[in-house]
Amino acid sequence: LIAMSLSKNSFDNSTSSIVGQKYINELQDFRVTPLSIFQICFSKTAASLMRGIIVGIITFFVGEAFYFSSYTSFLNIANLPIFLFFITFTGLAFGSLGIAVGMWAKSFEHIGAISMLVLLPLIYLGGVFFNLDNAHPFWQTLSHFNPLFYIINGVRLGMLGNSDISLKLAIAVTLIFFFICYTLALISLRKGFRYIR
Repeated sequence: LIAMSLSKNSFDNSTSSIVGQKYINELQDFRVTPLSIFQICFSKTAASLMRGIIVGIITFFVGEAFYFSSYTSFLNIANLPIFLFFITFTGLAFGSLGIAVGMWAKSFEHIGAISMLVLLPLIYLGGVFFNLDNAHPFWQTLSHFNPLFYIINGVRLGMLGNSDISLKLAIAVTLIFFFICYTLALISLRKGFRYIR
């Protein structure tokens, strides 16, 4: 749930800020500022990460409260460095993806369509709410092409200490997914064909 809320809020922050700036004709001001495309992309991605982390922390504490009410003890994070690695790169990846989608979108309806038709199925096929061993073999195979499957298992490994896949594979897929999303964000900001809605 932490990975799900963090990825969704990181994505929503960057897309809504980009499209909101388009609506008030503020986004094209980036082209005349003394900032490089890398600086603009990094600052928007970092801001999205911060929103995702804040929502992730709230989700963590709510989960701890429910866990304490059931077991009268708190759930400790099994491996903090692994947990922080996956949280950080998840937020950065989805913040970057949100920039690319925000630059492509002409309205909030386009963002909603991407969120509901692409992001939501990826979250559900990532194994957030159920173990994929219980799913049909077709969906199990399809989920291995889903980067969220590896991200969620990485967060699960850091939080609980167990995972369905190896740590090296989860790290590799997460980093590749981040670099793809960040490259898409840089390309969309550099081309800038939709700075104005």
